[in-house]
Amino acid sequence: MRKAATITVTGWAGSTPREVSGGGVPFTSFRIPVTERRFDQRTQAWGDGPTEWYTVKAFRDLALNVAESIRKGDPVVVTGRLRTEVWQSDKGPQPGFVIDADAVGHDLAWGASSFRRRVHRSDASEDPQENAGQAGPPARDDGMQDAAGPTADPWATPAADPDEAGVPCTP
Repeated sequence: MRKAATITVTGWAGSTPREVSGGGVPFTSFRIPVTERRFDQRTQAWGDGPTEWYTVKAFRDLALNVAESIRKGDPVVVTGRLRTEVWQSDKGPQPGFVIDADAVGHDLAWGASSFRRRVHRSDASEDPQENAGQAGPPARDDGMQDAAGPTADPWATPAADPDEAGVPCTP
């Protein structure tokens, strides 16, 4: 069992995710500010509390999906393990909050989003003739044809750009 503080934060992406592929493992990070709204009994008015900044780090498939989906200013929900990280600045060592993300998504309380599942393919042959005897997903009954043929993921949606359809992603 992993013993780590799990946290869920909602806020607005404070930066566009930057994609890094160091050491062969896809990695993405972005910043998210969180400001609590508080009711001040003394003034009988709502006001902002202090803003806390978190660095969100995502790895592997999640990193690829975050880099493709999240932009600066998007409302997001992030869940992951909270830890502190010390980094160097002009003023010396500075501690900061880091969330090692388990899940990242758009906060649908602020708008609509469109989901497109990534289709993962095994290293097996891509030739439909060689895969003809293998069981595939059920045939579509909505009049649409799967871009990748009978071995396509039944829950995947067609890519908006025909060049992106069926692009395998690495695990």
